[in-house]
Amino acid sequence: PVLFAVASAMHGGTFTSTARLRIKESDRVEVMRLELEKFGAGVEISENSVTVRGGELHKPNDVINGHNDHRIVMQGAILGALSQEESKIFDASAVQKSYPTFFNDYLSV
Repeated sequence: PVLFAVASAMHGGTFTSTARLRIKESDRVEVMRLELEKFGAGVEISENSVTVRGGELHKPNDVINGHNDHRIVMQGAILGALSQEESKIFDASAVQKSYPTFFNDYLSV
């Protein structure tokens, strides 16, 4: 998810062997499409690949949803920073699963 976010802010990218991302804490392929589109990024999904079109991100048009998935929450925070906009993340407490100090560390940079 973080690489999808960075690709959306840069020159885009194509990721392969992505089918396994659908069976994680969330369907990371689908939720990344939903969340990236809030920032204006385009995403094309195939059976086992994802293409993220790069470009200029804008303020999200809706609250970012963490989907109860720690990696989705972290990429949401990064997208907010890359779009140079303050973002609200619903269900941000999911970071407790793998990186309880994420937001403290994030704000200290």
